[in-house]
Parts: sequence; structure tokens; C-alpha cells
Amino acid sequence: MFLGGAVGTAARAGLGILFDADWAVLIANTLACGLLAFICARPSLLAPHSLLRLGLGTGLAGAFSSTSAIAVHSFLTGSAVYPLLSATAGLVAVAVGIMVGNRFERSS
Repeated sequence: MFLGGAVGTAARAGLGILFDADWAVLIANTLACGLLAFICARPSLLAPHSLLRLGLGTGLAGAFSSTSAIAVHSFLTGSAVYPLLSATAGLVAVAVGIMVGNRFERSS
């Protein structure tokens, strides 16, 4: 989990350099949702490697995402648009992650 967390943190910092902070958090949270959905849809892929599953899910996706940033943004701006956009993007990413995971399952 430590290595996954280090990679996730570095990746989120990299997004913060490439994009405005709001966009970086939105992209990171959306990708983290997709990754977690893929892992959940395809547990047999990582079943023999529970540490890998924890490293990718809890470590990488957990450190990569930041739901607290959504709450702070919403509080500071007084707007619900960003949280709704983030939640919608996350749900779409979950659907895509599950579809990709299921397709990957069939092709294996």
C-alpha cells in the first residue's frame, strides 16, 4: 500500500502541475473511481495477489483521489456544481471501469 500511495500522491501532484487545481482533482477522482471499479469488476485478476489489490485500490487510488478537496471547493465557492460534476464523472468512470473489467474477464 505504501508504494501505491506514493505513486498515487506523485501522480496527483503531477496533475496539479499540468492542470488548474480544480481540474486536477476532478481528473484524479474520476480516474480513481474507474480504477476501483475495474478492480472490483475483475477480482480474479488480482485474487492471488491481495497485496497488489490493496496497493492499487487502497494505496494508489486512495492517495490519487481527494474527496476532501471537493468539499472544500464547494464550501469556499458556495456552489454545488463542482461536487455534482465530480459525482457524475465518478459514476460514469465506475460504469466504464466495470464494462472494461467485464470485457477483460470474457477475453481471458
